[in-house]
Amino acid sequence: IFRAYSSPLIYLRVLYRTNMADYDEEIPDEEKVKIASDFVMNAPPGEFNEVFNDVRVLLNNDALLKEGASDSFAEYNKQQFIPCKLEGASEEVLITEAGQQSDGRFVDPRSQQTFSFDHLRKE
Repeated sequence: IFRAYSSPLIYLRVLYRTNMADYDEEIPDEEKVKIASDFVMNAPPGEFNEVFNDVRVLLNNDALLKEGASDSFAEYNKQQFIPCKLEGASEEVLITEAGQQSDGRFVDPRSQQTFSFDHLRKE
């Protein structure tokens, strides 16, 4: 939906002016997190950081964003096959659903080592 606009900030400003200006009630935190997650999940490839930064400004609550939308960060990274450089490895490993173990760690199929991955910092 917001892809026609250059950022989620612009889209939400337009949306607010056209549809939400008549509402006086506060949006519940759960709904804010859902909206933020939707923006993150629909970020174009390679633009996660830009969308995340815009959503962060809009939400204005880092703790709520990290706690509520962290599953979206992980899902996005797995869907986009984000590359990760491991210490001591000569090649990068892709973060994928198939490479994730039941404990949340990932497997490097070349070295057979497991590692944890911070989906927000991408390391």
